[in-house]
Amino acid sequence: MNDTMVKLVTETSLYYDENVTNYVAIHPEDGMFSQAKQVKILSKHDTFEFEVILKSTVTPGVIALNHFQRRKYHLKKYRSYFVSCYSYKTPSLTLFDIINERFNFKNRIGGMESLLEEIFGNVLLPRLYPQSFVAKTVITKTRGILLHGSPGTGKSLIARTVCDILKVNPKIIRGPEIFSFMLGQSEQYIRDLFEEARQDQQNFGSNSALHIIVFDEIDAVCKNRAQSNSLRDNVHDNVTAQLLAEIDGMIYLGNILLIGTTNILESIDPALLRPGRIEKVIKVELPNAAVKQPLSNIHIPFVLTVQSALI
Repeated sequence: MNDTMVKLVTETSLYYDENVTNYVAIHPEDGMFSQAKQVKILSKHDTFEFEVILKSTVTPGVIALNHFQRRKYHLKKYRSYFVSCYSYKTPSLTLFDIINERFNFKNRIGGMESLLEEIFGNVLLPRLYPQSFVAKTVITKTRGILLHGSPGTGKSLIARTVCDILKVNPKIIRGPEIFSFMLGQSEQYIRDLFEEARQDQQNFGSNSALHIIVFDEIDAVCKNRAQSNSLRDNVHDNVTAQLLAEIDGMIYLGNILLIGTTNILESIDPALLRPGRIEKVIKVELPNAAVKQPLSNIHIPFVLTVQSALI
């Protein structure tokens, strides 16, 4: 990339660095020039190359050289010269940039960088590394996460993405489908959800495979028991109590990950959100203007492909 502008030359104080011989000083907020590694100054005598250092004392829009450099290259103070920046500094990588290189989040979920960083650190990181390594660190496993927010914000999509990255085929419970008209059947269904994980832990211990249980619309399964006042709600109370007992009862299961989604956070029993249970609560916001562009980059090519196929 080569960008050229006319800039005024001023004078700066001496700057010593054994690794920098030729340099110009530029204000840190001087647009693309502050992002450059090197610049070229074109004079009537020749073209000279300089490395860039940033100094806040330099006036924005000008370049500053010390007295000896100006005399060496015959560059006059307060005269304008054509200056081009042709080498740019590599921007520092964020955590999202690093994990996106491996898991390609941008083509799965658009515009949720901070949320995905949080999920990666709390949920994915301790499960992607070998257990022998995790045991030697201070990394702790989150037993479960709850994604809440308005309808259509991508909660279920995030849950599917987590399962895909961990390469686990989850058990999915969709709202009230767990309830049965037969006495005790709903509680038995909850026990059956954890039975496979329980058997794996007994047989393989810490080397047991990961089991993921996704509760879509978990507010229909684990209602706040303080609000129960009807005969049907007695069944909800039993199901909630059974679920809490399975998550962190007398037999601790270290090979499960629970993912819940809900639109109504207030209706969930607060006991479910205590440490050791579904302890990580994450709000999924509605997309703003900055988020809509990455979303468009994902979905518009697909729409255009379908449209062209129909023509």
